[in-house]
Amino acid sequence: MVAPGGAAAKNATSVQAPASTSTGIPPGSVVGTVTGTLPDWFPPGWAGDRVRFDIDAHGNPMDTAGTFKVFHGVGTTDEARAEFEGDITCLTVAGPVAVATGVITDGYAHFPGRDNPDVTGTKVSFTVLDQGGHDRMYWAWEFANAPINECTGLAPMFRPSHSNFRVRSHD
Repeated sequence: MVAPGGAAAKNATSVQAPASTSTGIPPGSVVGTVTGTLPDWFPPGWAGDRVRFDIDAHGNPMDTAGTFKVFHGVGTTDEARAEFEGDITCLTVAGPVAVATGVITDGYAHFPGRDNPDVTGTKVSFTVLDQGGHDRMYWAWEFANAPINECTGLAPMFRPSHSNFRVRSHD
């Protein structure tokens, strides 16, 4: 799991996807971390919560390898509201934008209306806009009733306070 301080990300090893010679779709990658606090337009009670996203994905929609880790803490405390990690199953990259979808392999989420905090096996989606240290992103969770389809994302509306995402298209 990702520690609130991010120690897991410092020890992470980049995952390399195989080159795609059979599909003709150029491979790409999204690698990095963002941290920040949720803005006022999030649901009541969540504004000001701390979040951290670590993504390391390489490939194309037909051949993807990678991982993700998510931490959502309550306010400025280290109390976790959600913490989970998983495998990226689809990646598509165009210019400075990457959309990665995946499946949670381990974790929990304590959100209103959820009787069981275990989110293992549910799908997630991340959209990243690489703007050289002023990145933007957004996400969706199947466990929060968002319909998740492979390599489909949302407009990157969240402006984190710290970001170092690198999105690359290898065409």
